[in-house]
Amino acid sequence: MSSTYGYTERVLDAGVFGKDHWGDNPLPEREMTQGERQGFEQVRMRADRALQVCKVRPDKPQRGETVQTYERKILQELKKFSPSLNWCDFSYGTPEQVADFAPTVLREALGAPKRAGTLAEVKFTDQSGRVISEFEGDKNSWMNQFRGIGLLMAEINGRPPIIPAV
Repeated sequence: MSSTYGYTERVLDAGVFGKDHWGDNPLPEREMTQGERQGFEQVRMRADRALQVCKVRPDKPQRGETVQTYERKILQELKKFSPSLNWCDFSYGTPEQVADFAPTVLREALGAPKRAGTLAEVKFTDQSGRVISEFEGDKNSWMNQFRGIGLLMAEINGRPPIIPAV
C-alpha cells in the first residue's frame, strides 16, 4: 500500500488501534462508520513507523474527533522528534499546510534514532501474517563491537610495500 507521504506503508495488524492509549473519552470502534474507520486507519498507518521508532503511543480516536484533528494530534506528539519543525503548532493552520509539513515531521521522526546513535525496532505484519522486525537508526550502534582494529600502512623509501599475489 502506497502512501501520500512518499514511502511504502505496512499495516501493523488488523486492530490498528489495539496498542494505543484509551484516552479520556474514546470513540468505540462499533460506533464508527466504515468510512470513518478507514480514515483513522489511513492516518495511523502513515504515521505508524514513526510512532514505533519514537516509542510514542497516541490516544485512540476520541468522541467528537475528526480524521483531521486525529492527524494533527499525532503530528503534535511527533514534532518533538523533528528538529526543524519542533516550533510548529499543528492545532492551527489549514489542512493543506498540515499536509505540507507532515512528510517532514515523519521523515525527521524516523531519523531520531540515527541522530541519537541508537537503533529502534519497527514491527509489522506482512500479507501472510508473519511478524517482521526491521530496525531504524545508526548501524554503528551495534556494529562497532565487531569492528577490527584499524590498520596502519607503512611506507618504505616513500613507497607503499608491494604485497605479492599468490
